[in-house]
Amino acid sequence: MSNIQKPARSAKLIDVEAAIECLSPAFSNLAKKVPDSVFEANYLFAGKPVRIRIAGQRLAADVDKSLHYVRTSDDVSPALTIEVWDDDEVGPLGLLDWPEDADYHGLVSVTEDARFVLNQRPSSVLLLDREEHRIVGSVRAKDMLFQDERARPFHLLISIWLADRDIQFIHAGLIAQDGKGLLVAGKSGSGKTTSSIACYVGGLTYLSDDCVALEKTAEGDFLGHSIYATFMHDDVQRFPELAAIAHGPNHSFEKKDTVYLVEHGTDRYASKIDLAGIIIPKICNQAETTFRRAKTMEAMLALAPSSLWMLPNAAKASLDKLDGLLMKVPAYWLELGRDVDQVAPTVKRLFSELSN
Repeated sequence: MSNIQKPARSAKLIDVEAAIECLSPAFSNLAKKVPDSVFEANYLFAGKPVRIRIAGQRLAADVDKSLHYVRTSDDVSPALTIEVWDDDEVGPLGLLDWPEDADYHGLVSVTEDARFVLNQRPSSVLLLDREEHRIVGSVRAKDMLFQDERARPFHLLISIWLADRDIQFIHAGLIAQDGKGLLVAGKSGSGKTTSSIACYVGGLTYLSDDCVALEKTAEGDFLGHSIYATFMHDDVQRFPELAAIAHGPNHSFEKKDTVYLVEHGTDRYASKIDLAGIIIPKICNQAETTFRRAKTMEAMLALAPSSLWMLPNAAKASLDKLDGLLMKVPAYWLELGRDVDQVAPTVKRLFSELSN
């Protein structure tokens, strides 16, 4: 485990113009030098075909595990191409000095014409070309990646690319039963991830624990798309069958484990679902887990702040989409009792109520 500390932001950062010049041609040149190290596969992100090429087999294996359930055998022209290499595994290219002092959450830089978006962290440097529909970049080392990079590879730049197509990342879990989905909304510490995992372990279909792609259909309904088949949890021991496949953090200040659901080996997973409602977990000092209707504003406060934080260019359109969703589907408080095993049966009763 690395002992890297949370760094403070400073002037030692990469200029976006320098990144464009260095990174844009780098992958093609590298692939010619180490062809045996290049992994390539096709995926569907919210129904959009994406081709990912990674130089570095260890990094590729983890990325593919996180995206396992949206992988496709269809070899069609991609709407987005992602090309990334592992500097540690395939050899440092020395194109750029690593941004040692970038905030570990990441710093975003945008060119004046908004075509290029650079996301730099001490562990990775990634560049989105919105005109060429391409993400290219380098990971410093697989074992230096932060938890969110492992559980949600390339998520920030993917969120911008999807937003350009009117599909919005929101900070929520998503579980389903019989073709209907419930968003699980709430700030960190509210029980959102625990509720999502408890529902999955209890037999419900799983789509996400914190990153959902929200799409409004032409008919005015809403779809929730899953991309990452992973979750991060700071007390995974509460779920023994998942604790056995949990991966510990890379850095000493990180407190959560990462679980790749493909390693659990079930088929309780879906890539998209019609949204039928929203649940807002609330940890309560009570024996039973119960649910009751929530007000629209309560649901908005549970969804909006952290969802808009996920989009560096969040605009009025993002709030309008959330408002449209809340006008379309009901919201419920999920008041969590002390027994985590009660969560899934309670949510199943809510699904039954929504079906009546």
